Amino acid sequence: MRPLKQVLAVILLAVLLAGMTPAAVFGAKNDVVKLTVSSTLFVMQGESSYVNVEASAPEGTDYKLVLQATDKNITVDNGTSGILSGNAKQTFSFTVNRKAETGYKTLTLKAVDASDSTNVLGEQSVYVDVVENINSFSSLGQASINVTYAITGSDSLTAGQVNFVKLTLFNRGNTIINNAKVEITMPEGLTIQSGPASRNIGTFGIGETNSVDYPILVDPDLTTGSYPITVKVSGVRAGEAKEASEAIYLPLVGKEKEGPKDESVPLLIIDSFDYGNGNGILKRDADFNLKMTFLNTGSKDIHNVVISVLDNAGLVVPTGSSFIKIDSIKAGEKVDGSIGLRTVKDADITQTSLAVDMKYLDPDNKQVDNTYPIVVIVEKKPDESKSGGVANPILMVTNYSFGSDKAVMANSQFPLSLTITNTSAKTLRNIKVTVQDSTGSILPAEGSNSFFINSIGAGGSYGKLMPMAVSNDIKAGVSTIAVNMSYEDMDAHTFTSSDTITVPVTLQDRLVIDDVLDPGYLVAGEMGYAQIKYYNMGQTTLNNLRIAVSGDFTIDGDSSQYVGNMANGRSDYFSFNFMPNSEGDMNGKAVFTYENAQGEEQVIEKEFTFNIQPAPEFDPNEMDFPVEEEKHGFAALPIWGKGLVALGVLLAVILAIKGIKKHKKAKAEALTLDE
Repeated sequence: MRPLKQVLAVILLAVLLAGMTPAAVFGAKNDVVKLTVSSTLFVMQGESSYVNVEASAPEGTDYKLVLQATDKNITVDNGTSGILSGNAKQTFSFTVNRKAETGYKTLTLKAVDASDSTNVLGEQSVYVDVVENINSFSSLGQASINVTYAITGSDSLTAGQVNFVKLTLFNRGNTIINNAKVEITMPEGLTIQSGPASRNIGTFGIGETNSVDYPILVDPDLTTGSYPITVKVSGVRAGEAKEASEAIYLPLVGKEKEGPKDESVPLLIIDSFDYGNGNGILKRDADFNLKMTFLNTGSKDIHNVVISVLDNAGLVVPTGSSFIKIDSIKAGEKVDGSIGLRTVKDADITQTSLAVDMKYLDPDNKQVDNTYPIVVIVEKKPDESKSGGVANPILMVTNYSFGSDKAVMANSQFPLSLTITNTSAKTLRNIKVTVQDSTGSILPAEGSNSFFINSIGAGGSYGKLMPMAVSNDIKAGVSTIAVNMSYEDMDAHTFTSSDTITVPVTLQDRLVIDDVLDPGYLVAGEMGYAQIKYYNMGQTTLNNLRIAVSGDFTIDGDSSQYVGNMANGRSDYFSFNFMPNSEGDMNGKAVFTYENAQGEEQVIEKEFTFNIQPAPEFDPNEMDFPVEEEKHGFAALPIWGKGLVALGVLLAVILAIKGIKKHKKAKAEALTLDE
């Protein structure tokens, strides 16, 4: 028999291994729902990150996903998903407190029964490596601040009211600021109700936090959206002026913006593209084929389409013609095209943005020009790998997502997930990343459009989740967002890099259907007439609209109608003649089917009921018909007989009159002879 100490040691080792090994190794608590999560996450104290979850479940299994943290210094922002069924994807965000201890932390991901949260259908562990925040993000002697805000009693500013805003400033620079003064600059419509725009905060030490309060009056005519406020801290240090500023975006609830007008402008976009390797890293000095699918998202046909691809950086060159010519593309039509390209062997850069320029004519022969960027990543030069470093360390966006497989909706929010990768063989630090949409239609839903990263090791990556808001007046198509990065190497050399990401945007579709027009009094066995009026009250064209009716009746003619594409702001009606099958309640429904801007089929049903009255019944035994009395003599003659009799009488009268006249004349002549 083994000694007691050895037995206890084996038991203790098993317990430790069970606590440190991911649930995936031993199997989930219940494998009805299988869960897959990101690998170990590296998160800095005081920062937020995200977890991408893929769930696999049998069809018909309804469940919810829950991410939990036992550490009080880790807050899960999205604690529970909605009800899911079958296979699904979900993104959770969490925040690590600035005071959290460094080291590995464990979050628990569970799939629970949608109707009974105590019934766990699947479980997985998520490991987070919390790294130290050294509160130093800029070069020696430089001033830098981080600003957060809080609005008293609300999550957003309210138009027409005074809103009390508290700004919290953190000195993340490497210098003390003496005689520090805080100033704010706001856009038109936002004013300070009382007090100065600048506040003195005295000595602002490294790593210290300071707060200032402002009563901000919001103009009642401002519309809902995010409004920028620039916060500047200025002062002196050793006789030298010091200054740092940060822009934050405050959400505001006000008047709703008017929706965009339907100008039926053609818009050609790249619906999808592929250049091989799963659109991953390409080899140097190698040919590849850039395949693209072009989509006409407008409501008009376009023609004389000329598409060209150009790389101004010189990393990618064409192997043949760099043009694609297409005679015409119909509204809503997709057309494929490809261009042969080659990567350059000796280029100093590892990524570029190809400019795909699309020129075409609308039906009025007006020139339209769209440009679409495609990011291409190329492997490092061989000598860079051998030397163990690079002359210019590169930070780049290696992955991003926006919470949807297809597009984001106007006037909504979406989670922008970014993965920043250090492609060099050197550690990079003091990294500032700024995300900015060139049109200003996509802005942070909260906080600043910039974030800081302490450091990223050679070949390492950093994930960041940013809640973004899409304005209501944005146009459908593809929005381009610039990701600008500034950083240092360990020798305090400064560098910058920039990437471009694209987010497809779609507008809200909304088909409104009136109640079926009351056909009035209906009788069984008689034909009826009905009419349905419908309206496109959304912001986009409804494609391939079809209408069909069915029910307790027989249609006279076609029971369906193909409408085609219906522009927003338009209305029309569908009418049909029908013969009820029987008396009583006649039930029916009209089914409207169309495709939205993403090509997804939408179905709306409109039910109706009419009352059919029974047809009147006739009993010949109970009907009294009037009987005419029998006529005799002249009255019994038909009309033509009565006419002949009348004509005979008239002739007799005429002959009698002539006879009398003749008789009188003869008598007069006789009297004359006698004389």
